[in-house]
Amino acid sequence: MNLLAWNCCGSGGHATIPNLARYLHATRAKIAFISETRANVRCSEQRIRRLPLKNSEIVPAVGKWGGLWLLWDDEVSVTILERSHFFLFVVVREHPLAQPCTLGAVYGDPHDRVTEYIWERVEFYANEYGSPLCIFGDLNSVVGLHEKFGGSAKDKRKHKRFRSMINRTQLVDLGYHGCAYTWSNHRPCATLIQQRLDRAMASTTWVTLYPEAKVYHLPKANSDHVPILLCTKPDRERGLRTFKAENWWLHAEGFDEVCKRALVTQNLDHSWDWEGMQHRLKNEVKGWLKTTTQPSHELALIEAQLLELQYAIPDDSWHDKFKELQSKYNHCLLLVEAYWAQRSRIRWAVEGDNNTAFFHATVASRRRRNSIHAILGEGDDIITDRTMVRRAFVEHYKNIFISAHEASTGSPAFSFAFVSCLPELNPSERELLGIQPTEQEITAALFAIHPDRASGLDGMNGRLVQRQWEFFRPYVLNYVTSFFATSQLDPKMARANVVLVPKKEGPKHVSDYRPISVCNLVYKIISKILSTRMKPIMSKLVTANQCAFVPGRIISDNILLLRELMHTFSSSSFNRQAFCFKCDLSKAFDRMEWHFVVRVLQLYGFPPIFVSWINVCISSASFAILINGSADGFITPTRGLRQGCALSPYLFILCMDVLNRMLDYKVHSDLIRGLTISRNAPPITTILYDDDLLVCGLAEQQEVQQVKDTVEDFCAMSGQKIGIEKSRIWFSKRTGEDMKQYCMQMFEATQGENDHTYLGVPIMPTRISHYDYLIDKVTAKLHVWKAKLLSPAAKITLIKAVVEPMVLYSMGAGPITDSVLQRINLKVRAFFWNTGEKNRMRLVNWDKITVPKAEGGLGLRGITLLNKAMAMKMLWRLVSKECEQSLWVRVLNAKYLSRTCIWLATVPTRCTKLWVAILQAREALRANV
Repeated sequence: MNLLAWNCCGSGGHATIPNLARYLHATRAKIAFISETRANVRCSEQRIRRLPLKNSEIVPAVGKWGGLWLLWDDEVSVTILERSHFFLFVVVREHPLAQPCTLGAVYGDPHDRVTEYIWERVEFYANEYGSPLCIFGDLNSVVGLHEKFGGSAKDKRKHKRFRSMINRTQLVDLGYHGCAYTWSNHRPCATLIQQRLDRAMASTTWVTLYPEAKVYHLPKANSDHVPILLCTKPDRERGLRTFKAENWWLHAEGFDEVCKRALVTQNLDHSWDWEGMQHRLKNEVKGWLKTTTQPSHELALIEAQLLELQYAIPDDSWHDKFKELQSKYNHCLLLVEAYWAQRSRIRWAVEGDNNTAFFHATVASRRRRNSIHAILGEGDDIITDRTMVRRAFVEHYKNIFISAHEASTGSPAFSFAFVSCLPELNPSERELLGIQPTEQEITAALFAIHPDRASGLDGMNGRLVQRQWEFFRPYVLNYVTSFFATSQLDPKMARANVVLVPKKEGPKHVSDYRPISVCNLVYKIISKILSTRMKPIMSKLVTANQCAFVPGRIISDNILLLRELMHTFSSSSFNRQAFCFKCDLSKAFDRMEWHFVVRVLQLYGFPPIFVSWINVCISSASFAILINGSADGFITPTRGLRQGCALSPYLFILCMDVLNRMLDYKVHSDLIRGLTISRNAPPITTILYDDDLLVCGLAEQQEVQQVKDTVEDFCAMSGQKIGIEKSRIWFSKRTGEDMKQYCMQMFEATQGENDHTYLGVPIMPTRISHYDYLIDKVTAKLHVWKAKLLSPAAKITLIKAVVEPMVLYSMGAGPITDSVLQRINLKVRAFFWNTGEKNRMRLVNWDKITVPKAEGGLGLRGITLLNKAMAMKMLWRLVSKECEQSLWVRVLNAKYLSRTCIWLATVPTRCTKLWVAILQAREALRANV
């Protein structure tokens, strides 16, 4: 069923009714809610006659203000519950046998006079009426400033009341497809304001009934608002059913025998052939499933038997029957929970904690978020046809994965003069890289793979093979040792499906999705062995500028270093003209040239046999694009590193390290000087985390030209491409305007602001509002519907495994203001105690909950104390010999400790908040040691 909501801004316009009729015909909406009609009953009836929906409930306008229409088709049953000038609550049945649902057609008060009353009525129908609820329409409220563009932030109190209503009602935002904003004031750019005022929200019971519901923002017509279309049951694309291992099989009776028959009994020639084993296992499992009842169906049968037993007159066998059925029921609950837990992709929760409803709701949310029904084409035309959407993705990735050198004149020759700057592997390291893997190494690689990672085309996940290792062992050992002995990989085993993961909320373009390869299990094992061998030597090979995937280096080092750099840039005492260029590498993994990867490995001195293994792994790739569950297109790439492969990050950072070496070579050759932010500080040329690249230097024409040439040479060698739209550049305070313009022209970048983000955190947070991103993230993770569906133990696990690391990550970049931490703490407490009941008394003081378990608490850490703990950690990193080569530590030592030591240092006149926090941690350490 399709439902349309539109604030038409007056139904009397000459184009309003024709446009509305066109919307209704095009969307085949069965129910329509039209707000701000500005029409009395007589005019409303005349205009409704021109529309395809003949049944109506009219709320007349008050003069030229307001007015509501609710229109519906004869096929739908609608019963009016309550009406006012701001809402209509009705009971809707799609057909006589359908479960009745409550629909709230809401028009929020634009003048904010009766908003509280509207939210009270919504809360009544959400919490007390007892029917699945969906509200939609122009709510005239936004959740936060991220749903608003332009204008002032003076409505924060209104936003807070709206969020409070959502928390009390536990409604789930159904999201949207299309443009991000639904209302605009249609003014020039300087005074333009846009907001997402129109939306659809629903209770968890409604979401369970309609798990695939979608909301579309339609093209705007003659109104300030866009119409929104709610599709409760959109046509779902279903791909061919393929074999995929299910976790619930491992708990089911008889599955061990199935594995034994397929892997041992029927293997008459003891060939240990992986492909033959897969064929036998699939046939055996299919036969077993035909004789096995699905867990959900079995659960319903047992519930019926229990109900029948409860009505029966007890006899001597009644108690034994009840115990037997109860045992079967609990076992079946475990199977159902395992089924939904596997699909939810939740990593922090554990099976057996009665979180089935939570897993089910999470699956519905994931499907809604990941489904692709429309995209914007090259000319910003909306593409909704399924075939055209698929074609757009396939063509995009075909172009991305074609080698630029192959498409032109072949692989060009480049200068590798920087080789003199490269470290060398010693003979023992080379030997360890090139030896044949042992059984222990293969087994360790298998068990290092997460058991619930998505399975590839072979259908095998880690949990199945790990649990049944006794049967799978000879097949895995045979295939993996064969690869390392022959350096040949079966093309079938190298094939993968590519799933498209949205990079941001509300993706519109093909480029807004990240392609993640879902590889076969044996390939995962091979790549895990190779990556495990590379990991110990990465700290030796990769310069200190790169902090990703190198043991002993952490992501916060880069953020702290950048903040120190920006602090120096803002200082009047820093008398140099300098720049920091944030270089956005577009589709960095997908564009990496294979010949460049191989050449880099050779330059670093990797043994030839190891290089050949790597070459086979990356060049044997082929894949299909998975869109809405269906695979489309078959792409054989000639470049690119698979995202989702354990090997790719290590290969990528080695290749990116070449840029560091090229710039270091120019520093040693006195062609550039790099950026030194204080006396005796090491020169900074790049700051890298994976593909997040910052290039630094002096803002002088010769240096800027040299840096630009180096970056362009690296891009030409590696296949990288700079994305101009997202690239930014910052300058020191003493940099002149002419030099700023020159640098921006050379790098084709716009000047960045201090509130710009780097690695997910603000570069220089100076206001409390700069931490709104963190509060929004915590709010999203602690969504109210989760509080209702999770058990108390699961809530504790969620807070520990998800929320605390999120806050700690932001703290790792510097101390967070206490007022922000208090707001986060309030959200955590509200989430933990929330049971859907209003104003429930807290049973235990929160201070007692946040003490260790050994002292009677629940082990939650007090968020406000984490600031001091993180500052203490930074102090330890500063004095630890293990971290003395860290670029951040070396810069801080040069900036603040050039004439003293950490134990004697005082707070200087100008310093970052982090340095103040470190010195305070030092005093706390002195007082307690």
